[in-house]
Amino acid sequence: MFGNKHNDPVSGKVKNFGDCPWSFWTYFRIYKNNLLVYIDSNYNNVFPNTETTLNFTPYFCVDTGSFTTILKTTLSGDINPANDSIVDSFRVILLTPGWHKMPNVSGATKPIKSGGALTSLGDKVYALVGNNTRDLMEYDVITNIWTKKSEVPFSYLTPKKKNVKYGASICTDGDSLIYVIKGNNTKEFWRYKPEKDSWKEYIIPFTKGIKGSSMAFDGSNYIYIICGSNNNEWIRFNIAADSFEICNPATLPADKWKRGSWIVCVPSDTPKIYALRVGGKTNEFYMTTIGDSWSNRKEMPLIGSTGRKKKAREGSAGVYNPNNGLIYALKGGNTLEFFSYNPKIDQWNIELDVGKPGSTPTKKVKGGGALTYSKRTGGLYAFVGNNTNEFWLYIPETNLCALNNNGITNINKKTRDLKNFSTMFTLTKDYLKIYYPLPLKSFAKLTIYNALGEVVYQTKSNNNHFVVDIKKLGAGVYLIKLDTDILKIIKKIIVKS
Repeated sequence: MFGNKHNDPVSGKVKNFGDCPWSFWTYFRIYKNNLLVYIDSNYNNVFPNTETTLNFTPYFCVDTGSFTTILKTTLSGDINPANDSIVDSFRVILLTPGWHKMPNVSGATKPIKSGGALTSLGDKVYALVGNNTRDLMEYDVITNIWTKKSEVPFSYLTPKKKNVKYGASICTDGDSLIYVIKGNNTKEFWRYKPEKDSWKEYIIPFTKGIKGSSMAFDGSNYIYIICGSNNNEWIRFNIAADSFEICNPATLPADKWKRGSWIVCVPSDTPKIYALRVGGKTNEFYMTTIGDSWSNRKEMPLIGSTGRKKKAREGSAGVYNPNNGLIYALKGGNTLEFFSYNPKIDQWNIELDVGKPGSTPTKKVKGGGALTYSKRTGGLYAFVGNNTNEFWLYIPETNLCALNNNGITNINKKTRDLKNFSTMFTLTKDYLKIYYPLPLKSFAKLTIYNALGEVVYQTKSNNNHFVVDIKKLGAGVYLIKLDTDILKIIKKIIVKS
């Protein structure tokens, strides 16, 4: 679990091993350091040899650390009280904005390479390994455990027996189904049911085999698919009708879309599809409202964090974050560059390189690079690909600092002179000193949060600096939030005793 103050679902399973139906109370308790922090009960009738899932009141978690859970039934006269309770545990951690290394993919046939892809459904992240395998992996975001599922089958509708390779992609219907494109110059499209671990094959009616696909679910009934085989074909899958349909507009803009191109849907009453094209002289970016024509949007910057011109290549990936309304993108092409795009104001921003601020991947993002948004954690999971098993989680700053209803338009107007802006944090034995040389006269608000997310200190200044007596804070981990009308900065500090 992740300590960002939210209601976490609480459930447990009970089974009646007897020959008669029984009604009884079941209690769910959560303890921290032997202190009861949660209790709820559920009264149910359970039939013979039947297992039932009980849902309890969600637990509003406001603390970090290790917790113990106890699920216990209380049936009077139970002849086997030894199986009346289940004891388990979980851990809550506070994740600061930026990239965090997660457990490497384990149990797969090969490392992640071309054809690697990610999608998220509930508490799980599903992953294609690619790399000429048929591996489908499942990652539990709660337990941080990888599990290998049944392989993507060989085709039974065509004579070709191919594995998952370059051009593969994966997405979900947002409910219970996973969809997979095998790539590798095939037209195979598969539906996977996690509940039954079962597959069904379709054939996409493209004119070419698929070498660079990308899929996007519109939040309702359609999955949009691009071919990426140096052409401009795209199509959509009607989930309810279980069939493919021609898109409107009928083709992608421009002629040649190559491996590394991607599409993202921004759901709304009138869903919009955003598309990045790999294959041109720049990082072309387009948008269409479903049923309308394509229009140009600002291109993904050629110059990113490295200061060198670089086009998006294989490993580039995009995903929409509904928490803050931004599209996030990996540039791929053997870089670590990472961007966000604000659809409201048509603006790209350079974000932290993959791995920053605390680490660096062993390799740069290349074939197999992938992104997915997890509603459960509120973060973005990513593959580096490039023949590695590395798996990363990105926590956007906006998880702590939400954008206002007007986006960040006002901020951008006033930050033209902030190109060389920097803040200086100095932590001594007694004081925390913060210097922020703003080019404009502006009040700044300083807020300090403890590891529980509680505000422990708050003040304002228009003197371009703050001095905080840290002896009043005590030892621990703190988040420092500096907030003005032209910028927001978040930094973690550790105060030692």
